[in-house]
Amino acid sequence: MAPNGNTRWPHTALLTRSTSGPERQYRWPPKAQILNQVLIGRAIEEERAGAMLPSSSAPAEIRTVIERVLADDSCRREAQRLGKAIRATQGTETAAQLLQSLMSPTPSR
Repeated sequence: MAPNGNTRWPHTALLTRSTSGPERQYRWPPKAQILNQVLIGRAIEEERAGAMLPSSSAPAEIRTVIERVLADDSCRREAQRLGKAIRATQGTETAAQLLQSLMSPTPSR
């Protein structure tokens, strides 16, 4: 069961609410998630490690782009290079250390 008590549609707990009008309206996905996806997609495309498509793309267009990217050896090499660089940053460990430092009491001055 989701935190909102909904067992059939648990993902609705992740919806963001807008109370700007007389009715509450839901947006999915949250705006921050959309921005994050766009920024990451652009970065991957700029590195020539993949391709980005608009959300309105037709299934045939998506299939064509996927087949093109999978067949492109340079995309594969760049994706492998990016993956290796990302893994080398030890993101999980760094994030944990940053969170712990935020939770640690700071010495009083």
